Amino acid sequence: MAKRLHYHRHVDGGKLNPRTVKEIEGILNTKYIFSAFNILIYAQNYILKMASSTEDFINESNRDGLYKLYDYAI
Repeated sequence: MAKRLHYHRHVDGGKLNPRTVKEIEGILNTKYIFSAFNILIYAQNYILKMASSTEDFINESNRDGLYKLYDYAI
């Protein structure tokens, strides 16, 4: 860890407090996990395309249900 703080002394001219450098590294290394992100991608790529398609395999009575499913995913 001391080497990393030493490295930052060369980058910022030694102006930042080592504790501040550590806090900044913690912020930059934070990983955000969106649990519903895969559902949103699936809804956008498949459900919306299927609901708005004009193909014969879509039953018109089911189209409203597909749009509701898409809205629920969003």
